[in-house]
Amino acid sequence: MLRIAAVSFVFGSLAVGLLLLCSAFGLAIIADVRGWESFGIGSGVLTIFDYKRTPEGTETVIGTGAILVALLAGTLHAIAGTVLWTRTARRR
Repeated sequence: MLRIAAVSFVFGSLAVGLLLLCSAFGLAIIADVRGWESFGIGSGVLTIFDYKRTPEGTETVIGTGAILVALLAGTLHAIAGTVLWTRTARRR
């Protein structure tokens, strides 16, 4: 059961982390092309994404909030995988 939970956690975290990373890069490209002003998703330590436009150029930050969201998703995925595994094990 521990192996199921660990594998579910790792794959859930990686999937959501990669999704957040690709979404952030895509959003940064769109914001740069369309000339959007500075904006951010999240605040403080829980910043997921931050885009800043300055006179010198642009700056994109993928914050620690993205890591926390990925870890939370991995935890939920591990719980769901464990629950489903125990339910199917009882049927056998």
